[in-house]
Amino acid sequence: MRFHLAGRLTAADELAAWLERRDIADGVRLVTGDRGAGKSWLLARTALGADEEAREFIPSADGPLPPVNAFVGVADADGETEGEWLRALADGAGLAASVRGDLDYAGLTRALEETARPQAVLLSGVPGRLRVTAARRGVPDLVREFLDPATMGRDGSGYSALLLAEVGREDLDALLRRYPRLVPSVIDLDEERFAPDRAAFEGWVRGLLDVPGSVYADAAADAASAAAALTSAAWPNFLLAEVLAMEVRVRGTVEPELPRTLEEAWEYVLASFGPAAPKVRQLLAPLVMAEGVLGMPDALRMQAAAAVRGREVSLDELRQVEEAVEAFVAYEFTTNAATQDASTVRHARLRDAALADAALASYGASAAEVQRRLAATVRQRIPDDVVGFATGREPDPAESYALRFGIGHALAGGVLDDWLEDVRVLVLSDPQALAEAVAAVDRDGQDRATGTLAALRRRVVAEAVRLYRNAARCDLAEWVSRLRFAAQMWGAEDLVHALDGLGLQLPWRADWAHWRPLGAFDTRAFAQGWTGPVEVAGVRGADGGSEVHQVCLQSLYDGLHRWYSLADGTQIGETEAEPPTGPMPVAETEAVAGAAPVVEIVRDFRLLKVRVTSPAGDRVHALCTPYPGARMYPLPGGRVLLAGHSGAAVITFDPTIPAPVQQLQTTAPNLLPPDGMWALPPQADTDLTRYYFGGVVRADRETLGGAAERQDVVHGLCSLGLPGFPVFWRGTADFLANPRTLADHLEELGEPASADDAGRTVLALSADEETPLCVEHTTGRVVQAETSEPDLVNTSVARFAACQAFTSWALSVSAVRQVPERYEFLDFLRASLTRIDPEAAEEQGADWWWFQAVEDETSYTLYG
Repeated sequence: MRFHLAGRLTAADELAAWLERRDIADGVRLVTGDRGAGKSWLLARTALGADEEAREFIPSADGPLPPVNAFVGVADADGETEGEWLRALADGAGLAASVRGDLDYAGLTRALEETARPQAVLLSGVPGRLRVTAARRGVPDLVREFLDPATMGRDGSGYSALLLAEVGREDLDALLRRYPRLVPSVIDLDEERFAPDRAAFEGWVRGLLDVPGSVYADAAADAASAAAALTSAAWPNFLLAEVLAMEVRVRGTVEPELPRTLEEAWEYVLASFGPAAPKVRQLLAPLVMAEGVLGMPDALRMQAAAAVRGREVSLDELRQVEEAVEAFVAYEFTTNAATQDASTVRHARLRDAALADAALASYGASAAEVQRRLAATVRQRIPDDVVGFATGREPDPAESYALRFGIGHALAGGVLDDWLEDVRVLVLSDPQALAEAVAAVDRDGQDRATGTLAALRRRVVAEAVRLYRNAARCDLAEWVSRLRFAAQMWGAEDLVHALDGLGLQLPWRADWAHWRPLGAFDTRAFAQGWTGPVEVAGVRGADGGSEVHQVCLQSLYDGLHRWYSLADGTQIGETEAEPPTGPMPVAETEAVAGAAPVVEIVRDFRLLKVRVTSPAGDRVHALCTPYPGARMYPLPGGRVLLAGHSGAAVITFDPTIPAPVQQLQTTAPNLLPPDGMWALPPQADTDLTRYYFGGVVRADRETLGGAAERQDVVHGLCSLGLPGFPVFWRGTADFLANPRTLADHLEELGEPASADDAGRTVLALSADEETPLCVEHTTGRVVQAETSEPDLVNTSVARFAACQAFTSWALSVSAVRQVPERYEFLDFLRASLTRIDPEAAEEQGADWWWFQAVEDETSYTLYG
């Protein structure tokens, strides 16, 4: 077995010595390099070299081998999701019992840390379903988990395990910016010290030329000359040298100017077809652009080639062209489970992803049109029989390819939105592939009012995958239940109706959902009718009856109480200041006894789950995450009420009960930030004061003294007013009722004042009552007067009031959050505060007071 490692003795020696030392304080090696440098080969050789049996087949001339059984786990990410990657690693390490969720990275690292001796793991590739999105995925979370200082040993002595991982160059640059300590841990195969020995590289190239069937097989001198020329063009890139050698050994001639990139090398291969090269490029398109580790099945590839070519293409014609480049093709065979005889089907793709990327680049501007034609062909194989698939019908190979990878061609061809308008695509496609495609085009959460139907569906898909990321595996009916719940969150009524129209018997259903999607913080962006963050305050029957029909929810923002129908989620009556006096349900108890199904709450800190017992048997269903805040309350009739920071929803598990008609309503005004929140001052009083904590306090112009010199200050303090309990400060009511300058305030405290202090009026004190917050008489700026050089807080009182209103509102949707939503929330806060006062944000930068306040990890802005 010859790996692309000729002359890489330094890299092999480095890894072998590192694995021999097993120094957990030096527990990371990250392998990087350009496409074709041999990253995957180096990792594969290292893994096989640690295997007691496989190492016998690896030539010692390629460098030293690692110790036997050096790795407790090895995982290759090709075609796998993060969850599948993690499970493969845990299974191989014998630690499957320690990984309690699809993305329980912490469970794995804790288990590795608790072993008797430092363990080593090897992670190859980048996890993900679609090749077309690979470059956009970044560093895998599993790799980050090993690198994060928070996961280091409890005694701080080192990592939880030795980690050998492959990392792309751009992703590595991002990692090193975050963790500069990793610089000595990098093995860059393009660096001089790790570059292959040139003579050994040339000898390896000559070995590629001198093979049976090559024109150089019996011409040693010519082979040596050709190998020298190829080495001059390709060194140190093994894949480039291999492509050139395979082409040259057929041609028998070496041009004076050889390709020096993989893109040029692919053009060099096509040029051998002469005038037929354009036709060949079209026929090879399905091979070049095929998704998945298997590639595209023969029959589908023939149809796709015809679509690209614009005329009929026979299988013989296609095979003739593919056989001409067979050295670069990987073939796989699968069983057609959809047929009675379980026939064998051949699949094909370019065997190396780096070469496939280079070949794809050769299509230039026409690549998108080619992908659109492939997508149109593949879409024809999306089945109509949704119910059949839900009851166990197996897809044939073409259908399987369409459902797993068709969405990738749609994304690359710019027709993703067209695909998402087809409910069959949403229901039957691989959820991970859907999520990857959606993430590639919809990362910024646009306003739903300005988006398209498909843009809304993209958000639904993202939510349905993200919400259950720790329990991603589910059957088709469960996936539809999740899609339906997500569609209700975003207000996608048409999608809810389309899913209901499929005729599937769902395991559970949200009767109604006033629920905030993860990562959605601007509440104008999702479905009307959101309750805001709430707590359950009581239940009652309709018209005083004993059977529970209504629930009282207390807003965590304004403290008021609102009654809602448990049947359809509509608000009943007016808001009430006083809590109800009736019965109060108990959260997370055993289900209410009654008719089947029986619903029992399952304890799981990652997801809120229930076990449903019915005549069909017992099943456990994940409903939502417990963070950023949700609790479950059992209801009669096999239902549960979800309520918390995310809102409220009622879930039923009895498929015989018809779904209620969805009735969206206008959300209470104080739960939505109006347009004025994002505009520059002056804002209308009602745009801001409804968000104030502690009511509104205002000053009397006659008592403002020097602060009355500026009209904008007078408007801000006397007309607009400030909150009675401002976020992060205190004492506003006292200081506005009895205004005094900073000099007067310091004199009261017996502290010295400067000449400038008479030109500042105190508005409030910091939470520790140490630092005065002031408005400057001459500039109107709001500053913290902690030193002789005050820190700018806002450029005006009105902007200060707007920041106060915004952070007060933000607190109403804050809670304990799971990564990455915690960081998304921070980004949202920073962007919003910057829009309110861009001048202050630019002047202060990362040290701006508002940024520091909302990022403080002791602040309940983030942690509820």
